[in-house]
Amino acid sequence: EFRAATRIQSATGTRGMPSICGAHPPHPQNPSQTSAMFALIRLPFLLAIAFVIGVFYERNAQSERCLAAGGHMRAQLCHGADQ
Repeated sequence: EFRAATRIQSATGTRGMPSICGAHPPHPQNPSQTSAMFALIRLPFLLAIAFVIGVFYERNAQSERCLAAGGHMRAQLCHGADQ
C-alpha cells in the first residue's frame, strides 16, 4: 500500500493535481501574474490623471493667451481680447 500511495503522489504532485514532469502547477498568486494584473488596473488611473493634468495645463495656457491679448477670463471664456 505504501508503494501505491507513493506512485500516486509522485504522479500527481503534492497538491493532488496532475502535473507535467513532476513540476507543481503554477500558483494563482504568482508574483508575475499579480504585478501584471496591477499594471492593467493601474493603467486607466494613470491615463485619467494625465488627461486631467492636460486639461488644467491647456486652461492655464488659454488664460495666459487671453491676458496677453488684453482680455479677461470669465467662465473659461476670453472676453474683451483684441484679435
